[in-house]
Amino acid sequence: MKKKNIKYSILIAESKIRFGVTLVELMVTILIAMLVMAGIGVAMIDSVKSFPLMKERAHGSVVTDAYVAKAAFDRFCRKASIKFSLPSIGHVASSATVLYYNDANSPGLDRYAAFSLNSGKPNELWVTYGQCSVAGGIMTPIGTPSTERLATTVDTSISNPLLFTADVADMVMVLRLNKGNQAMTVTSAAVRHNE
Repeated sequence: MKKKNIKYSILIAESKIRFGVTLVELMVTILIAMLVMAGIGVAMIDSVKSFPLMKERAHGSVVTDAYVAKAAFDRFCRKASIKFSLPSIGHVASSATVLYYNDANSPGLDRYAAFSLNSGKPNELWVTYGQCSVAGGIMTPIGTPSTERLATTVDTSISNPLLFTADVADMVMVLRLNKGNQAMTVTSAAVRHNE
């Protein structure tokens, strides 16, 4: 008889095990889920609101001008000769001219690149390049030169937004750009590799 009573009491105890959740547990779970969703929603709204500003900082006209000006300066100065440069070694100037060889078979320096601000629009940086002849240390352009506008956001609110310096082999450009609430100073140095 005892064995039957034990089995019967175990069956009764197992039948009293509840399955499911109470209303309080369900409400606490829903509250926690709502708090998590509210946090995710606030983060998403914040990122959507700040996206245009982040896009302007990463791909705006100031950043684009900085990349273009630096790339052009590097492109011309890295193939330039150390024999000739304006400004001369140790001096600072607001424009720069470098001479380079057209190719390895050129008998002498026969190309030039001149960086300067546009006289009509001082917020624009231009490079003028083309053929030239050099006689007695004086460079004379030949033919019609090519021009490229490198930047349109040069900071005209300061006195020297564009400065060049030259050392024995390297040349440095410091360019200050500004548009609206974005301002940037671009410093680019390039070593002149040719004799």
